[in-house]
Amino acid sequence: MNDSSGSWQADVGLDGLTTRLKLYRYRMTPQKKDKTDVVLGPEKEIQVSPQQPTFTDELPGMSLTVYTTYDLQENDAGVISE
Repeated sequence: MNDSSGSWQADVGLDGLTTRLKLYRYRMTPQKKDKTDVVLGPEKEIQVSPQQPTFTDELPGMSLTVYTTYDLQENDAGVISE
Protein backbone atom coordinates (compact mmCIF):
# COMPACT_ATOMS: atom_id res chain seq x y z
CA MET A 1 0.00 0.00 0.00
CA ASN A 2 1.31 3.39 -0.96
CA ASP A 3 -0.59 5.91 1.13
CA SER A 4 1.49 8.88 0.01
CA SER A 5 0.41 11.20 -2.78
CA GLY A 6 3.42 10.41 -4.97
CA SER A 7 4.46 7.18 -6.64
CA TRP A 8 7.51 5.22 -5.51
CA GLN A 9 9.62 2.30 -6.63
CA ALA A 10 9.23 -0.97 -4.74
CA ASP A 11 11.99 -3.58 -4.77
CA VAL A 12 10.38 -6.97 -4.13
CA GLY A 13 12.39 -10.09 -3.31
CA LEU A 14 11.29 -13.65 -2.65
CA ASP A 15 13.98 -15.17 -0.42
CA GLY A 16 14.28 -18.95 -0.50
CA LEU A 17 12.44 -19.38 -3.79
CA THR A 18 13.04 -22.92 -5.10
CA THR A 19 10.98 -22.93 -8.30
CA ARG A 20 9.83 -20.61 -11.07
CA LEU A 21 6.66 -18.65 -10.35
CA LYS A 22 4.34 -16.43 -12.31
CA LEU A 23 2.93 -13.62 -10.19
CA TYR A 24 -0.11 -11.58 -11.10
CA ARG A 25 -0.45 -7.96 -10.08
CA TYR A 26 -3.79 -6.54 -8.97
CA ARG A 27 -4.12 -2.87 -8.16
CA MET A 28 -6.70 -0.46 -6.78
CA THR A 29 -6.13 3.25 -7.40
CA PRO A 30 -8.02 6.43 -6.51
CA GLN A 31 -9.33 6.60 -10.09
CA LYS A 32 -11.28 3.37 -9.42
CA LYS A 33 -12.63 4.46 -6.04
CA ASP A 34 -16.41 4.70 -5.62
CA LYS A 35 -17.11 3.47 -9.16
CA THR A 36 -19.70 0.78 -9.77
CA ASP A 37 -18.14 -0.54 -12.99
CA VAL A 38 -14.62 -1.34 -11.73
CA VAL A 39 -13.12 -4.52 -13.15
CA LEU A 40 -10.45 -5.83 -10.82
CA GLY A 41 -8.32 -8.33 -12.70
CA PRO A 42 -4.64 -9.00 -13.18
CA GLU A 43 -2.90 -6.00 -14.76
CA LYS A 44 0.53 -7.50 -15.19
CA GLU A 45 2.36 -10.84 -15.08
CA ILE A 46 5.77 -11.05 -13.40
CA GLN A 47 8.13 -14.02 -13.72
CA VAL A 48 10.42 -14.88 -10.80
CA SER A 49 12.81 -17.78 -10.32
CA PRO A 50 15.57 -18.94 -7.97
CA GLN A 51 18.05 -17.27 -10.36
CA GLN A 52 15.99 -14.03 -10.54
CA PRO A 53 13.96 -13.82 -7.30
CA THR A 54 13.59 -10.03 -7.32
CA PHE A 55 11.71 -7.42 -9.33
CA THR A 56 11.02 -3.70 -9.19
CA ASP A 57 7.62 -2.11 -9.67
CA GLU A 58 6.27 1.42 -9.45
CA LEU A 59 3.47 1.93 -6.93
CA PRO A 60 1.19 4.85 -7.78
CA GLY A 61 0.26 7.28 -5.04
CA MET A 62 -2.72 6.34 -2.84
CA SER A 63 -2.86 2.79 -4.26
CA LEU A 64 -3.10 -0.77 -3.03
CA THR A 65 -1.08 -3.33 -5.00
CA VAL A 66 -1.23 -7.11 -4.50
CA TYR A 67 1.05 -9.76 -6.03
CA THR A 68 -0.25 -13.32 -6.03
CA THR A 69 0.05 -16.62 -7.88
CA TYR A 70 -3.73 -16.64 -8.43
CA ASP A 71 -4.92 -15.64 -11.89
CA LEU A 72 -8.46 -14.51 -11.08
CA GLN A 73 -10.56 -12.93 -13.78
CA GLU A 74 -13.62 -10.73 -13.31
CA ASN A 75 -16.21 -13.54 -13.31
CA ASP A 76 -14.20 -16.12 -11.34
CA ALA A 77 -15.63 -17.18 -7.99
CA GLY A 78 -12.39 -16.34 -6.17
CA VAL A 79 -10.26 -18.26 -3.71
CA ILE A 80 -11.56 -19.43 -0.36
CA SER A 81 -9.62 -21.34 2.29
CA GLU A 82 -10.69 -22.56 5.69
